[in-house]
Amino acid sequence: FSDGRMMVDILAQALHRDLLPPHLGLSSNLSHGSQNFAVAGATALDAPDLARLASGAVSITPFSLSVQVSSLLGVDFDGDALVFVGEIGGNDYNYAFLKRLQPLQVMALVPSVVAEVERQLDRLLSEQPRIKKMIILGQFPLGCISLYLGQASSNTNTNTNMSFPLDTHGCIAPISAVTDLHDKLLKLSVAELRRKHRGVEIVFFDLGPAYLDVLDHAAGFGFLETARPCYLSATLLRLLPGGGPMSSSTTMAGAGGEGLKGVAGGGKVCTHPANYLSWDGIHLTDAMHRALVSRFLYTSLGGDPFAEPHP
Repeated sequence: FSDGRMMVDILAQALHRDLLPPHLGLSSNLSHGSQNFAVAGATALDAPDLARLASGAVSITPFSLSVQVSSLLGVDFDGDALVFVGEIGGNDYNYAFLKRLQPLQVMALVPSVVAEVERQLDRLLSEQPRIKKMIILGQFPLGCISLYLGQASSNTNTNTNMSFPLDTHGCIAPISAVTDLHDKLLKLSVAELRRKHRGVEIVFFDLGPAYLDVLDHAAGFGFLETARPCYLSATLLRLLPGGGPMSSSTTMAGAGGEGLKGVAGGGKVCTHPANYLSWDGIHLTDAMHRALVSRFLYTSLGGDPFAEPHP
């Protein structure tokens, strides 16, 4: 979900490649060529494990990471391959929070999520020797996204009864702690994957610090609004307590200098998405994806260490 491109699309263009077609949208007899295997709303954990570990949390799709990896293994590789692994696991945590679990309860889910990510990537690298390069993304800090910031306008969220202390970046500290732990464990998993698959160049992009770097210098990247989303879907409005502080066009005008237009389905959308970090309260705008890719490409070429190259 975005108003434009995802990070993998921008990276593909930077490599002078065409945009990757979605695997599920292709003809069933097409089993070769570059493809995008990501599925909206997908989790790292399979549905039964997510429900068992997160008090009955339910994903909106059955296409978990194991299903996506199986689909990728069914593709005929024409040559050596680069695999871009997005920020897998965030949906597991979002679904858990939507079940009204407390941050400490959601943190207990993290080791299982990261272990499944490592298991599936190990399976992928073990069964597909044509993969020679892999980029693995960490998580951006969930406490910084509009879905949770919108619920923090008062000190307590009436839906989950959670308190919301903010960190120095203006993000919700106990929620960001979940993704901080995820990244800490994921770095260990990446080290283990490197040990087991020495013929593969594996780069870890520490997305959290890169996101905070953009957030702390938002104006320099052209962003006028860092907390509110550009697009407010009817679904997001229902998630916010009392309709939510973001449901008001007056409130939304703020730093972006614009109101919202009504759209089909009861949502509202801004007129200048490039001014916003957040597209819909959960996902990022094309402009934010572009900023993060710029940090990745810069650091991969020897800048500040957001990207940790293969040793």
